Amino acid sequence: MRAIFAAALLVAGCATAPATHDHWLTGADYGPVGNATNMDAAFLIGSPAQPGLYTIRVHLKDGGLMPPHSHPDDRMITVLSGTLHYGFGTTADPTATKAYPTGATFLAKANDPHYAIGRGDVIYQEAGMAPTGTKWIAN
Repeated sequence: MRAIFAAALLVAGCATAPATHDHWLTGADYGPVGNATNMDAAFLIGSPAQPGLYTIRVHLKDGGLMPPHSHPDDRMITVLSGTLHYGFGTTADPTATKAYPTGATFLAKANDPHYAIGRGDVIYQEAGMAPTGTKWIAN
């Protein structure tokens, strides 16, 4: 698994990524994320439906919103570029987010509602244990 992850990190940047970011990888199927706005993501390793480890690469654009939601598994989040404004709770409150700078790593616990607000472009990565999914919180 370590060799696969290392190989994935060696792949060159994707042309659809912001020019200032070199963390966007080619060869992955990036697309919109559920109820989120101005956000794209792709599974780089693993699958949401197959048991085992997975890694997701996420691009949250300036002005984007990942509304409150939860997952059935713990997720380790690492900020690769930019500053991720992330909050916990059932309402997306811009005043209640914490700013996680490039290089920060933190844990979003299973079934703990959380959200992200785009204040500048940010690329981050999530890793966890599948099977997984997303449960959107109705507001």
